[in-house]
Amino acid sequence: MSDNLTLRAAIYHALARLSRSGYQAERICGKTRLFDIIAWNKERIVFLAVRTSRTRSLTRFSEELISLCRMVNTHPLPVQIQFWLYCNAEWSQYQILSGGAMPIREGTL
Repeated sequence: MSDNLTLRAAIYHALARLSRSGYQAERICGKTRLFDIIAWNKERIVFLAVRTSRTRSLTRFSEELISLCRMVNTHPLPVQIQFWLYCNAEWSQYQILSGGAMPIREGTL
């Protein structure tokens, strides 16, 4: 399966996971997009970047994570930015903060 198809499947899997957690969510399309999904519920709005990898390491995405951290620093918005990594049929989720990516504990989208 190509990387593009794998990523697309991961995005739809993330949409279903968000829906099960009580979020409304929409997929964002376009080649120059920063985020793949915007999701919201009564308490928060979340922008998500979804990626796939064969390893759980974030080093492959370091430039992208730096850009997301810069966005948090320069454009403070009342939203949460998250980075979801799909690897070996499991999710690793991170909240993007001004200083880096912090792992999100299971069950606390």
